[in-house]
Amino acid sequence: MARTPRDYPKTMASPETGRLMVRDLKPVTLKVDGKSFEYRQPGWWCSPDDPGDLDGQLVDKDNRVAEMARRTAEARARGEPFPPALILAIRLRCGLSQRDAGEVFGTGEKSFEKYEAGQITPSKPTQRLLRLAMERPDLFAKSPRGRIGAPTEPDVRLIRDTMRAVRLDRIYGPLFEGHDADARRDAAEAPAERPEARSRTIGQGAAGGGRKAPSPGAGRVRRTDDRSPPDRELAAAAASADDAPDGERATGHGQGEGR
Repeated sequence: MARTPRDYPKTMASPETGRLMVRDLKPVTLKVDGKSFEYRQPGWWCSPDDPGDLDGQLVDKDNRVAEMARRTAEARARGEPFPPALILAIRLRCGLSQRDAGEVFGTGEKSFEKYEAGQITPSKPTQRLLRLAMERPDLFAKSPRGRIGAPTEPDVRLIRDTMRAVRLDRIYGPLFEGHDADARRDAAEAPAERPEARSRTIGQGAAGGGRKAPSPGAGRVRRTDDRSPPDRELAAAAASADDAPDGERATGHGQGEGR
């Protein structure tokens, strides 16, 4: 095939045979390790529908398509789940440059350039992220201000479903519920008023013959666990030391740090 022309008309004469060529997509078959892979090659062709007639001409961007197709066919022949053309498609769907994609996926600024060039293959963790990006590209897109990363507002439904699936929504679910600015401000100011109100309540109870508040040195107060059995099971599961990372243990109510 002839090399890159300087002009880009819809039609042109073949520099080799003088035949009329038309800008179109042509089916091309690549053979790798005894396997056949077909793709459609853009360019100027004398016979776009005839796979056997290769009289045509390509420009630089057409040559890049041909190179990407070759690398992808080789990766598919090796059985790779994420060949270069698919990685390119995922990145473009997320609206990321190669440099931005490396930052978002945590693989390094040159990694996607090498993935798409077929020089290296993504690791297993990166492949999982690529699969997620195929399903939820919005999680990997840049914000309108150019900030890279996940959306600023959490996906409340997804969090709720995850918590519910492992029966932790009744314990930790409220931590992820949204609050407006007034609620957050009220919560921040509330602790300054509670100690005085609590002192007045304890003093009034003692004067009226009610139950006395325990003194600081009276030891720990044993509380009756009035939760329902499911709640106790969930709380025990949430505080289980077996689920904690190595070297960490959960500390329950009433356990001192000095023990």
